[in-house]
Amino acid sequence: MKKIILIMIIHLCLCSLFGIQDLFFKTINDDHLKNDLLKIYKLYEASSDIKMSGNFRQTNNITQLWTNETWTNYSKTEYLYINQNNYQQINTYLLNNNLWNNNDKTDYYYENGYVNYTITSNFENSIWKNYWKSLSFYNENNIIESNISQEWDDENSVWVNYYNYQYLYNSDGLIENIIINKWSNDNWVSYMQISYTYENNLVSQYNIKMWEANNWKNYYRINYTYNELGKNIQTINQLWLNNTWENNGKNEYSYNDQNLCSLEVYSVWLSNTWVEMIKVVNEYDNNLNLISSINLDSADGIWENRSKTINTYEEYANNQDILIPSQLSIKSYPNPFRSEGTSIIVSSQKSNISEVSIFNIKGQFVKQLKNNGIDDKNNRIFIWDGKNLENKIAPSGIYLVKVKDGTKISCHKILKLKS
Repeated sequence: MKKIILIMIIHLCLCSLFGIQDLFFKTINDDHLKNDLLKIYKLYEASSDIKMSGNFRQTNNITQLWTNETWTNYSKTEYLYINQNNYQQINTYLLNNNLWNNNDKTDYYYENGYVNYTITSNFENSIWKNYWKSLSFYNENNIIESNISQEWDDENSVWVNYYNYQYLYNSDGLIENIIINKWSNDNWVSYMQISYTYENNLVSQYNIKMWEANNWKNYYRINYTYNELGKNIQTINQLWLNNTWENNGKNEYSYNDQNLCSLEVYSVWLSNTWVEMIKVVNEYDNNLNLISSINLDSADGIWENRSKTINTYEEYANNQDILIPSQLSIKSYPNPFRSEGTSIIVSSQKSNISEVSIFNIKGQFVKQLKNNGIDDKNNRIFIWDGKNLENKIAPSGIYLVKVKDGTKISCHKILKLKS
């Protein structure tokens, strides 16, 4: 049973941004792995399709269930921010007797502009109780190196280690391996290993091995297929059974004219054929924000409503935000990008931006950028053509945009794909 739960957790991580997650939450018992693996997946959210666009941020979402031929509210999540794109707190509520009741909340704590740790609390007997803590550790280039997850021991009033995640990167700055250790008898012991294989800097395979009998053993893998625009159009997940890989599930993605995922179909492998089981239909507003996802399941070949998520957004003004670590924001478009280059948009309350530079994932200087002008919102525009100081095309991979604002430095991550 634990293996089945783990499979669902992993699948949840890979398709969480497409609306499937609501169908799985009720069946996942290990909230620890669920929450932490979701954070792992979000390391790649720059290449995801369903996300906030422009100067918009999500303020809440409501999940509804299809009961008695109508949509009925079930849960609500509210997002509070410390600036444009850094959470301060996330609150979840459940509906009971037509009232939204506290369920859980996650508070975010920052150091030097990056998440230092988060604390999740549950609302029990009319008080908030500690439940889960996640600490993040970074290298000198502010790239995450490890996470430690801890569970609250209420009896002894102390945080107890639970999982340890170690991130290893390849020469292009992409995650190559994640080693997960579990706390047991006052020591970290091997538990799980996640490895990534890439083609043109896009994940082609995601492989999970479990530590059993002092060896890493195959357990689960996902194979990815992309279209010519680098959009994921299919994933096939497989289980290692009887010393061979056997099909387990398949996701197929369709995109609208704005290259946003409009439809996802999930199938399971039964009697040597794919059987469609779940469908997700996504709708966007004119600002390309995902406003609703309807989840349907198939009963005797007939698609029936099951759940619906409604998202609400707000537009923010750059000059009203208190930013971390300095009073500026950095955006880029497109991101990821290929040979066409990318525009870096810097918004600052003060006019003391002295330097904008590109560095590779190893911290090596690539190029200093010139100011290419100011847009109608008084944002400064810097264009990187993807070339280095010698005017040669820089290798594909993750790069850091470093903006010097007075005595402070802010960073922004961009991904250059192979042409």
